[in-house]
Amino acid sequence: MPVPANAESSVDLLALPPPRDFVPPRGAAHDHFFLEIDMGSEERDQLADRARRWGVRYRELTMPEVSWWSSRVIWVVHSNRRRVNTIRHVWRQHAQCPLLIATIKDLTINGVMHPWHAMWSDAEGRPCALRPCPGANDGGRQIV
Repeated sequence: MPVPANAESSVDLLALPPPRDFVPPRGAAHDHFFLEIDMGSEERDQLADRARRWGVRYRELTMPEVSWWSSRVIWVVHSNRRRVNTIRHVWRQHAQCPLLIATIKDLTINGVMHPWHAMWSDAEGRPCALRPCPGANDGGRQIV
């Protein structure tokens, strides 16, 4: 029978993937982000290879029975919206897993990078954010 984690737990939450019998503290969640930085030098076939590799890795790490654990690829693009759309298209075809993507410009607020406050978009182009929704695993904190 699984034993819930506590402050003295010997489970390494950075282990990939976590032990299947590990139960986190109540209300806990673990988002594991994989950061891709795109400088615009890869051609479409290279992007497709990269997307396929990420799709395989995502499926290796995904455990439907462990709902508190999630893995996400976040992709920062140095170029423009056209490059973002190319990556999105290739990602949907070849990775077939979740993606959050943004340009450097999208992440810059008042001249400073703010990825937690900036607006990202998913593989379908829908807007989203890295911050949790109020009341969702935020420990009761006010999210502004």
